Amino acid sequence: MYSVYLADLVGDVEGHFYFMQTLGKIKGASYIDTCERKILIKKYPIKGMMERFRIYRKVFAEAKKQKGKKIVHFQTGDKFYFLPILFSPETAECKVVITLHRCPVHPFMIALLKNFARKISKIVVLSDSLAKQLRAIGIHNVEVIEHPSFYDYSAIGTKEELREKYGISTDKIILSALGGTRYDKGVDLLLDSLSLLTEDERRRIVCNIAGRPQDFDASYITNSINRCRGVEVRVDLRNLSDTEFIENIKLTDWLVVPYRKSFTGVSGPMVEAISQGIPCIVPEDSSLSLFCAKYGAAKTFRGEDAHSLAATIREIISRKESLILSGIERLNRDYFVSKHIELYNTLYT
Repeated sequence: MYSVYLADLVGDVEGHFYFMQTLGKIKGASYIDTCERKILIKKYPIKGMMERFRIYRKVFAEAKKQKGKKIVHFQTGDKFYFLPILFSPETAECKVVITLHRCPVHPFMIALLKNFARKISKIVVLSDSLAKQLRAIGIHNVEVIEHPSFYDYSAIGTKEELREKYGISTDKIILSALGGTRYDKGVDLLLDSLSLLTEDERRRIVCNIAGRPQDFDASYITNSINRCRGVEVRVDLRNLSDTEFIENIKLTDWLVVPYRKSFTGVSGPMVEAISQGIPCIVPEDSSLSLFCAKYGAAKTFRGEDAHSLAATIREIISRKESLILSGIERLNRDYFVSKHIELYNTLYT
């Protein structure tokens, strides 16, 4: 048998807390807390690099204390592969796995990632599109284990009950944009698209924006909404509790994911919506649209184009259509855990 060490910042609900919590249920798994200070490497490059070196050494020092076969799994491998003199202490008794969330585009960074990939056993990615990108640059020790839903929706009411709770009319279409308001997540594009609809079209929707304020704050969103006369708006910019977050998911008729081209990962709110049979509006030819396509979950628009997004919203309003999703049972936590166990078992066969 082997031991599994899950390495990341323990208890960080803004990071990979739910991944750690879920995989921690595997027999023989335990956590190694990286205790990082989240130093921004672009702002403080030397301090940031030194912290990452310290974390890397700390993780393997902890793992060495246990005898026998072991697997070290970095939940955020993106933080380490670019360290210029990094080596992997992988041996017959210690296998190294990382979860990678994006593929670099700069040739030098690609070279560093390829070098690092040769020194470890496996790279786990959360979508087929990211695996495709890695294989295109010559990295083949890649395993796709899709991002699951991490929440229990059985404890909250139905969509109808939640609409009544929050005083939302049953004849309104709820368009939601959930999560932090970072620039690359494009909430400004959504607001621009609403301004392009007619007043009659706006009266048929509720724009529901909820999550942590980041690049776009409440004043920006309020000022933008003032241009969208007729649309009913719910804005809740703060860190949501788990219950509040999944209520916002369950309320939604269509999740709008207007992310910019610079975003190459998987959207957590999008996965949650799909797991509940809720369709999404996503940029075409993106990692998001490829993910949604597997479940029949998407209407698309031209990325970073507010006019195209407005046209897609207009089509949904005019036809009052939804989508029938399939295969969403793969997005549960038990499946996610079973695929990781399968992966770990292959490392010592």
